[in-house]
Amino acid sequence: MPLDFVQETDELKAFAMRFVLSPQQWATFNSPIGLTWQRVKFDRLNSENVPNTTGIYAFAVEYPDSQLPPHGYVMYIGITKSDGGGNLRKRYQQYLNEKRVLKRPKIHYMLNKWSQQLYFHYAVVTDPVCDVRGLEQQLCDAMIPPCNKNDFSARIRRQVQAFRD
Repeated sequence: MPLDFVQETDELKAFAMRFVLSPQQWATFNSPIGLTWQRVKFDRLNSENVPNTTGIYAFAVEYPDSQLPPHGYVMYIGITKSDGGGNLRKRYQQYLNEKRVLKRPKIHYMLNKWSQQLYFHYAVVTDPVCDVRGLEQQLCDAMIPPCNKNDFSARIRRQVQAFRD
């Protein structure tokens, strides 16, 4: 019995992640534009369902097809860059490649650890006046996704560095 408990606990612990669930931080998010979020399951087949336009995106681990109440965890937030970084579909395809090639350890780990439960959420942002980088920073500050590293404001980045490994 004790060895079963230890083994089962170790197996469960393999899926542990550190999250910040702060209603105070969530309340700080005030988008300068309306965001209409769409989502697709993250797999090669859905690449064509992601638009060829600029925007902001988030990866979330979810388990929607069950009798559990709706829930999920935002793991990473990013943007498309107008300086040649492409569009939402191109970024999506780059992540499909990053799933196979180890470039950024946290991202590679996320893409592979939860590959069956990973969803790509995106919002199209075409307003040329919108500061998409600022929008990404605001979202990261509000949600503090565990796989983002440098996409926070200076104040939040220092706080995150103080408690993350």
